[in-house]
Amino acid sequence: MSDPLLIAFTGSWGSGCTTAVDYLTENRDGNNEYISVSISTKIEELLKQIEKEGNPAEKLGDTFNNVYEGDLGRVLEKAEKGPADKKEALQDIGNALREKNGGAYLIEELKESIDKNLSEGKSVIIDQIKNLAEHFFLEGNFRNYYLVNINASYENRLKRHPDIPENRFFELDDRDAHESQPRTGGGGGRINNYAFGQQVSKCVDAADLVVLNNIHGDAGKEKYFNYIKTYFEFLHGVDPNRSPQPQEMFMTAARNISLKSNCLKRKVGAVIIKDNYIVSSGYNDVPVWAETCAQKYKNCYRDKLIVLFEEVEWRTKPPESVRDKNEFETVFRKHLDLCRAIHAEERAIIQTAKLGGVSLTGTVLYTTLFPCQLCAKKIIEVGIKKVVYCEPYPYKEAKDMLLESGVTLEEFHGVKAKAFFKLYEHTRL
Repeated sequence: MSDPLLIAFTGSWGSGCTTAVDYLTENRDGNNEYISVSISTKIEELLKQIEKEGNPAEKLGDTFNNVYEGDLGRVLEKAEKGPADKKEALQDIGNALREKNGGAYLIEELKESIDKNLSEGKSVIIDQIKNLAEHFFLEGNFRNYYLVNINASYENRLKRHPDIPENRFFELDDRDAHESQPRTGGGGGRINNYAFGQQVSKCVDAADLVVLNNIHGDAGKEKYFNYIKTYFEFLHGVDPNRSPQPQEMFMTAARNISLKSNCLKRKVGAVIIKDNYIVSSGYNDVPVWAETCAQKYKNCYRDKLIVLFEEVEWRTKPPESVRDKNEFETVFRKHLDLCRAIHAEERAIIQTAKLGGVSLTGTVLYTTLFPCQLCAKKIIEVGIKKVVYCEPYPYKEAKDMLLESGVTLEEFHGVKAKAFFKLYEHTRL
């Protein structure tokens, strides 16, 4: 029997994290027994405790008071309306508890239960974490800990919630990805990178392992469970002869190259493969010899432009509503031609022109982030036939363009760079 593991799942809404937890807890994996703990359940328990003890405004703090005006009854009423409203209510309370007590508070509340089960030789599964502070706490306190991303396409996740209108699903899904915080003081708009909110995109980026769940029906569910079983046996050391899969090696290379980036927002890496050889690589950064945004502006250049626009333009012509301001900031950030950096995919393509000697027709691009529309055009033009990406929220416009041009798109699955050496350095010894 191997040492017990602590596994936390993370994934977009409808990806299948809870389904995986149910499978593992109901089916023993050889000698390994799994016990599940749930952050959502813990939030509900804390909510009932606060309701019983009273004084919710003090216990839940400013975020709760801003959203619900200190009225706990409104939260409880909302949680009873249906799955979408319940999800949103629990998100609101989870955010309030994290902001009041620290980012890792909800996981800290589960630590006693986790320690007890691990000491009894039982592996523990957490369903599920959506904030990086929770992941960092687990990483810093437990040796045999892994973060597993269950990934499914937006279209498939939407089909799994047929009773929820698409606009409502999109709204909650977008919040899950990278929640922003409402500005206070009457200024409108939102503050990005809300430290205590939903951060699925960042959690996925930090994951050790990716499992795909894009197949429907009983046959699809069986295949999904087989994937989980195979990967979890590997985590437990049941398959010591497993060697790195090609997609794992190439995505690890892309991830390692991304560390060269000086981008203040997100470090991205890409490699181009021809006949199973890496022929080019790239990372997102400003052109050679140019000052980085941190050096020149002490801030992201596009964020600086947004602030300048708001200060100059809206001083004389304010937006008609907070919604208008939110939408402007969202759309503005998608205009990546204003970014000073050469993107990772761009740099990999340009590198072949700079060094010469390699045609990219028929090659495969591995990238740690789905290409933007600017890079999609270049990918199509140079003849790259397939893009393998590690990102749960691809750009729709770029995705449509690549598919219409005959480029195959493949979601990455397998061991990611962070766990690559930890898991493979002891195999086949």
